[in-house]
Amino acid sequence: MWRAVAVIGLCLLPMVASAQDIGVTTADSYVGPKGAFINIVTPGGPGARAGLVPGDVVTAADGTAIGGADALQAILARHRAGDTVALHVVHAGNASASDSLVVLAGAPTASAASAKIAAPPPQRAGSAAVQAPVPVAPAPAVPRATEPQWAKFFDPNEHAFSLDVPAGWRVQGGSRRMSTLEIRSGVDIVSPDGAVQIFYGDVSVPIYTLPSPLLARAGLRVGSVYSPGYGQQFVVMPYHNGESFAVQWGGQRVGRTCAGAQRTSAQARPDASRGIDQAFAAGGIRTSIMAGEATFSCNLQGGPAVGYVFAATELVRSQASSLWDVKSLVGFVASQSRAAEANALLGRIVASFVIDPGWAARQQQAAAQTSAMVAQTNQVVSAAIAQNGRTLASTSDMIVNGGKARSDATFNAINRYDENAVRGTSTYTSPSGTSKTLDNSYSHQYINNSGQTMGTNSENLPGAGWTEMQRAQPGQ
Repeated sequence: MWRAVAVIGLCLLPMVASAQDIGVTTADSYVGPKGAFINIVTPGGPGARAGLVPGDVVTAADGTAIGGADALQAILARHRAGDTVALHVVHAGNASASDSLVVLAGAPTASAASAKIAAPPPQRAGSAAVQAPVPVAPAPAVPRATEPQWAKFFDPNEHAFSLDVPAGWRVQGGSRRMSTLEIRSGVDIVSPDGAVQIFYGDVSVPIYTLPSPLLARAGLRVGSVYSPGYGQQFVVMPYHNGESFAVQWGGQRVGRTCAGAQRTSAQARPDASRGIDQAFAAGGIRTSIMAGEATFSCNLQGGPAVGYVFAATELVRSQASSLWDVKSLVGFVASQSRAAEANALLGRIVASFVIDPGWAARQQQAAAQTSAMVAQTNQVVSAAIAQNGRTLASTSDMIVNGGKARSDATFNAINRYDENAVRGTSTYTSPSGTSKTLDNSYSHQYINNSGQTMGTNSENLPGAGWTEMQRAQPGQ
């Protein structure tokens, strides 16, 4: 799942390299551990026979630490077909590691298949030296499958992103703009025979807000749509972590195309949670992601099938609201015999997702414009509140003897609050000598004959009777 308001979905790994000599496709791993992230493994290839699976990270080759996919490829390039390469691998889903010997593709005989070396057990204090690892018998040779050809899919709606898809497969979807600040994405990818169905995101999944007594008093209960303004719409819903969302939403999603969907497993993925947190932290964003996954059994095209859903959610609380969002949402439905293929393809598709830089720049500008509109609206509302304060002060003067002093004090307090509540203020002076403290985030501040002010980034006067104010120098 990816939406512009959240900026990034799962595993943005735009730099994809190839390591076909060992039958895998790799990308740079941007979160711990650093190395070559394996996102697709050719069934029956050298890597598969050595026990490599999608999600593994190769951290060293031939005893040399590697920082990414290119470094692994450089070491592989030194070898010939039939050579044995020693890889150090951190396995998917946990922190365990092992050393594997992989025979490069093109070996003269199948008997030269690689042998996987078990990681030595930890040495206890005071114990004798650890024995050398014992090789496990090589797996039987399996005919190497043909890796699919890939094509590039570009978002047809806003050209916001692209991702790799198997050539010849049916692809539909793209981005959908829900408001100025929220863009959702959803892509469905289906094999020609319909036996493999992969999805990346879902445009029907909204941003959620937690139920509260305040919303309940307004008649907004679970399932209701709450619209705070500016095109935003939130659905009132209790928070679901990644595992819970994968179970609840995933069962419905799998059931769309696969009959009789039943959950077979579910688990939290704290490793993925940490990885996504680190990815956001690298971009200067502190967050707390809760990731999880669920698997399902179902019936597709009259035969047994498997469904898989990965979800990552985030809950953000503030004094004003409590919102939660689905940061990542991907998965597949596949006939049982093709589930491993679907899993490998999903890894490649997710890793290939790239946001278009030009679109991102335009979106950032749109967000800035919306922020300016909100700030200007708040300024108008603040002025209206201040005007109401003047009216109340005048009324108080007529009714209560001595009320003017109290009204002036109240009005001045309101003005001081208004000044302090606006981030970044400066003193501006009109041609007639009137001074006002105003928001300095605008390029120009204007005042009319009635004393009303307006901040804009335009050099043009708002209308007849308006003149531009000049910002006073600090200390004046």
